[in-house]
Amino acid sequence: MTIPAGKERVRSAIVIGDRGKKKWPLIVISPGSTWTGGDKGRVEISGGNLLATKCQFEKLPLEVDHACHYYFTNCSFDDCRFGKTGIWYGGDLAAKTYMDGCIIRKNFAKPLNIVDTGFRIQDSVFENIELPPMSFKKKQPADFVNERWLRVIHCRFIKCTVPLSFAMITRECVFENCTFIGDKDKDEEYTKLIAVEVFDKGSKSKIEVYPRNVSFKMRPEAELQGATIPTVASLTPAITAA
Repeated sequence: MTIPAGKERVRSAIVIGDRGKKKWPLIVISPGSTWTGGDKGRVEISGGNLLATKCQFEKLPLEVDHACHYYFTNCSFDDCRFGKTGIWYGGDLAAKTYMDGCIIRKNFAKPLNIVDTGFRIQDSVFENIELPPMSFKKKQPADFVNERWLRVIHCRFIKCTVPLSFAMITRECVFENCTFIGDKDKDEEYTKLIAVEVFDKGSKSKIEVYPRNVSFKMRPEAELQGATIPTVASLTPAITAA
């Protein structure tokens, strides 16, 4: 099903699919669309997948259940929030979101954990966000280093607050005027060594105590080789040219 381009005010819940009735649609939002949340507006994928390219989303919770997917390419998100919904589970990284060439501002997600949500985000920009912590639920972050649904790669973070546990899922990212902080959850125990490396442009760390077996290194942005990290200016034309 393809939804024509337009400006939509979402004032109540939009539920996609019906697992009980085995309805599992693919919803395509046409380029040039703007969806804005209001009142109790939100989008929930109960069964199926949603694909959007060159669209803009504002103040809209975007929720997804187990084995369902959001796919976003060249989209912008202003004060939106991603999260797991529903009662279905099946192993780790139950509900999945893919982003490529997107701009995410002001908000991103509720606190994350390894069971509920998986993200694959690349070549995108995060701006002015207090990023959520990532709980590994007694599992080892080192075991997920090559997991394709737990990866934020080649992204730029601008004026964000970044918990160490969130930094663990980033790869070859630049942090511009950001602040790294420790995690409040003291129950996590890391028995396998994991090296966290970030590329810095005017950022600082307020982490006072590092967990055992976690190394954290900040390197200058100029030392990042073999990757072009996007900026707001480089991504905006692709998002707005529908």
